[in-house]
Amino acid sequence: MADAEGVGSVNQHSCGSDPMVQTLLPADGEARALVPRPTVDARVFAASCAIAARGLMAAGVAFDRRDWTERGLRAVDFLAARMRAGEAGMYHAWEDGARFLGLLGDQVHAMLAFLHAYEVTGLESHLEIARSLSRVLQRDWREPGRGFWDTADRHDDTALLAEPVMPLAENVAAAEAFLWL
Repeated sequence: MADAEGVGSVNQHSCGSDPMVQTLLPADGEARALVPRPTVDARVFAASCAIAARGLMAAGVAFDRRDWTERGLRAVDFLAARMRAGEAGMYHAWEDGARFLGLLGDQVHAMLAFLHAYEVTGLESHLEIARSLSRVLQRDWREPGRGFWDTADRHDDTALLAEPVMPLAENVAAAEAFLWL
């Protein structure tokens, strides 16, 4: 059923007394208290954080929303302060501390986020971190004439990481980052 503006809406008037639909409607506070809260994974993953940071910065600039840009820059600052392993690149996850040296996607997306932050702010520190990540990628992930492996030399080789691959999407992102430099 459509409302006055032609947009579909669900409310008690349009649903009548259909018990199935009524269960989908928002419950009162007492009923919600009986439902277990969903599990929340509090870990931060470098690649996901970097992708979100880039999106926030780009949207903030495009829509003149300084708050979005600032939020993206805060995420980049978090990556720099908490998830960087110096000349070893980026860590993969943060959960009460940095864990596991990162994968190719962590390095590449963080590098793009730092480049985007440099473009937005002009701060040399963002550019220097991106350059540092480019050196790490060339030293530990690159196979000349082919591309970048998903894991670095001497990286953990448990489970699926034991069989190195050259992921196309991350290699394309690496190419974009190196073009920016």
